[in-house]
Amino acid sequence: MELGSLAYGYGTHAEREGRNSQAHRVGVIGGQGWGIPAFGGTPSPKDPTKWDAVVKIRDVPKEEIVDILDKVEGLEILDVRET
Repeated sequence: MELGSLAYGYGTHAEREGRNSQAHRVGVIGGQGWGIPAFGGTPSPKDPTKWDAVVKIRDVPKEEIVDILDKVEGLEILDVRET
């Protein structure tokens, strides 16, 4: 990470089943031209029909991340924070 760059991490639940939800998220993020320096996912321990993920996006304002991802059907944003 470059000095002075801003990174946000967010946690999500997706109603889409399995790894397809991860691919969909990557497609949405990539479609914005945003890079993904870190991404991890696992079936949700609270609901095995959902998939949890943590994604780090760099140099994009928090409001823009929330605005775009909030429009993704079946995606619930749990948390967005500066890292």
